[in-house]
Amino acid sequence: MDNIISYILCFGLLPLFLMGLLGFLLGCWLCRGKKLVGDLSIEGEGQLRAEADSLRARINDLEGGVKTRDGEIGDLKSKLAAGLAGAAAATAVATAGDKDDDETYALEWRNRYLAARVKYLEGRISEAPKPKAKKAVAKKRVVKKVVKKAAPKKKAAPKKNMSIIARGTSKDAVDAYYANARKYDKTVSRKRIEELTKYCGISLNTRDASLVACSQEHERVTIAKGYCAKKLGMNEADGMKAVEAVCAKMKGERFKSRVTFYHLLSKGAGKKKAPAKAAAKPAKAKAKPAKKALAKKAPAKKAVASPNDKYYAMVHKYDAKASKSVIDNIVKYCGVALRSRDASLVACSDEKELDRIAKGFAVKKLGMKTGQAELVAGVCKDMKATRMKNRVTFYYLMAKKARKMSVFK
Repeated sequence: MDNIISYILCFGLLPLFLMGLLGFLLGCWLCRGKKLVGDLSIEGEGQLRAEADSLRARINDLEGGVKTRDGEIGDLKSKLAAGLAGAAAATAVATAGDKDDDETYALEWRNRYLAARVKYLEGRISEAPKPKAKKAVAKKRVVKKVVKKAAPKKKAAPKKNMSIIARGTSKDAVDAYYANARKYDKTVSRKRIEELTKYCGISLNTRDASLVACSQEHERVTIAKGYCAKKLGMNEADGMKAVEAVCAKMKGERFKSRVTFYHLLSKGAGKKKAPAKAAAKPAKAKAKPAKKALAKKAPAKKAVASPNDKYYAMVHKYDAKASKSVIDNIVKYCGVALRSRDASLVACSDEKELDRIAKGFAVKKLGMKTGQAELVAGVCKDMKATRMKNRVTFYYLMAKKARKMSVFK
């Protein structure tokens, strides 16, 4: 038994011992020639240090490149600042040049005005009688009378359109306007020219506004709708004919003074009324028939074009029995809003505009408490075919639909 146990111990532990020895020898063979410092070999540490050095060199190169680019950017900024300063200086020089041109232009016109004024005053002085002539001998008076007769020849020499140069409403400007108007109407009075100067007002202070450009259709239409309609009471067609006639009369004049133009328009309008008065002259030959004819034509004289005629025509498209007094009161209610094109029209596509009319006109003027929006929408539907919806017509239809016509009577 003891032999069996010893045999097992001998031959059972021997393989284990041999295996351990073999593993030790194998480990020594694999680790030969290597010296370890902690967990990192010497060769691995060298490689890491070499990589760190290369990375440091790379970082230094990049930093150098960044500094170079910063220097280039600084140079470009300085060049840009210098360019902007040069451009500002050039702009200042150009602006100064424009100011110099404007001053030169103003001085040139001033010199022309002074030269023309001197010639005009010289003509006036030559026309005026000298004070010493009263105390002179009779023979000298005869001589001076002859000189006075010859004076009109000198008067025709300094003919020049003074209105080209003179501007404003000063006394000198009125003299210039008066001299220019006498070229076309010898009977014109200075008082009439002063009235027209006051009517034109500050518009005469600028050169373009003090002259009339007959070559521009917009200018002719503006005068026909403005001065002819409002001041002379003419309709648009007659006003355009009158403007064309005055343009033809002043065709030979390059610069047409607005004061002279308005005077000729007024004179032409007066001439148009003359035939109606002239018809009374042959009435003496035919006593009774002439009086009847004049009685029939009398209403035609009173039929002066009203500035509200265009509103009557627009409203009558929707209501042929519309009262003129109601339309006149609506026009007064709208007031200055009718002077501009946008304010004189109603845009049914604009919700804010419709809401403003409902809260303003319908509530405040017509006194409605409900149904304002429906009323506005109904008028828009009625005027759908009309592209430009006039505000006077729109308000008239609102008052009619709401049965509030009494508000404007």
